[in-house]
Amino acid sequence: MQGSNHNEQLERERDVPENMPRSEKPTPNTRLRAGNAGRVALIVAFVLLVIAAGTIGALLILKNTSVGNTASHPAPGNAANSGLAVNANGTASTIDQPGGTGHNNGMTISINGLLTPPSGYQYDAWFVDTTTKHSLALGTLSLKNQAYSVTYAGGADLVGLGNEIEITLEHGAVTAPTGKALLAATFPPHAFVYVRHMLYSFSNTPGKIGLLVGLIEQAQQLNAVTHQLTSNPNAALTRCIAQSALDIMEGESGSNYKALPANCAALGITNTGDGYGLLGANGYIATTQAQDLLANSQPDATSNIHEHSRHVTYGLQDMNTWLTTAQQDALALINTPGNTAQMLALATLANHAYYGYDANHDGTIEYVPGEAGSMISYQHGQYMTAMVLAPV
Repeated sequence: MQGSNHNEQLERERDVPENMPRSEKPTPNTRLRAGNAGRVALIVAFVLLVIAAGTIGALLILKNTSVGNTASHPAPGNAANSGLAVNANGTASTIDQPGGTGHNNGMTISINGLLTPPSGYQYDAWFVDTTTKHSLALGTLSLKNQAYSVTYAGGADLVGLGNEIEITLEHGAVTAPTGKALLAATFPPHAFVYVRHMLYSFSNTPGKIGLLVGLIEQAQQLNAVTHQLTSNPNAALTRCIAQSALDIMEGESGSNYKALPANCAALGITNTGDGYGLLGANGYIATTQAQDLLANSQPDATSNIHEHSRHVTYGLQDMNTWLTTAQQDALALINTPGNTAQMLALATLANHAYYGYDANHDGTIEYVPGEAGSMISYQHGQYMTAMVLAPV
């Protein structure tokens, strides 16, 4: 065995180049140490590789966990939020604030199909003017009977304050929308010019009020003054009421418009209307009818505008029929103030013009010819503002 080892030693030495300095020639012990060092280096490299793989795996787990948390509690603006409203739809329309004295100063919004918002978040509604970028907060939607809804009650006529309704996902109390709009509705720009003329402002009305606003206010005043005829007043009071009715119906451009006699104020009759008049080619009825037809004829008029424009027309046409007859009754009463039948007729027709008339006696005044009055025209003018909210 010893000879064999010796021969192996000689063979290894022959493999070493002759010209290598003796000091650099490996000895058996040197070669053994070199082999051990290689194995140690290999082991260290393997251990480092295992540690690196474990670190990368841990980072991936943390990343996946973070993504999962974000998806379950999405922040406003996250694309995942759009899934909350993908099957949602709703409506928004202006109303007169219940118990208030203004016009179009409230809005109702109701939405079906919205999913429950993430914890700590809520749905907020906004009325936006896309030109000025001003946003009016309409309130936070609450869930009731499987629908999210809110009713806004403000002090100003909303029809002139914006043109787009947005629903956003918000975290906590906010004064302006910060989240991406999940649902929205935009008023049709062409048709809405004329809807605004009817409900918000028209250039030549007193105070530039909306035509339907002036119409219903003057109809209410006419009904109030003529109602006094139902108590069979004396001749002097009857004449004052009849002239007041003529002034409200005809306006300052009417052929029968006159200042009230001096004794009328002492009898409590001072109302001559706002001067625009209900009847005549330039009165509220005819001018409103023209704007209603223009709204209905625009290329972007919605099916909702088409439908309710027709109902507005029914009320206007019925008002014109009733008040044309009432006008003749008022003229007759100035000459024959003791005619109780005409007193009752004038009061009745003025009442129809304001409230409408239940022609078929079914207990309901409907938006059909022969029953509609100023209230029907006004309400269905508001219905023309109703818009369908759809996912953005």
